[in-house]
Amino acid sequence: MRVIIAAILILFAGPAFAADSCEAQIPSSLKVALAKAFPKFRPPLASDNLEEDIEFI
Repeated sequence: MRVIIAAILILFAGPAFAADSCEAQIPSSLKVALAKAFPKFRPPLASDNLEEDIEFI
């Protein structure tokens, strides 16, 4: 049940995180798999890094 709830939250929270360049590159199917495998963690965000370490192409 927790996995289903996490998957639903990830799918509906997607637009809220869409501004992040890292999050936008992760397919939704991978997000669901990550949430299932690592329920206490979240996918990486660009804000996790220092600004000088981020290269935008």
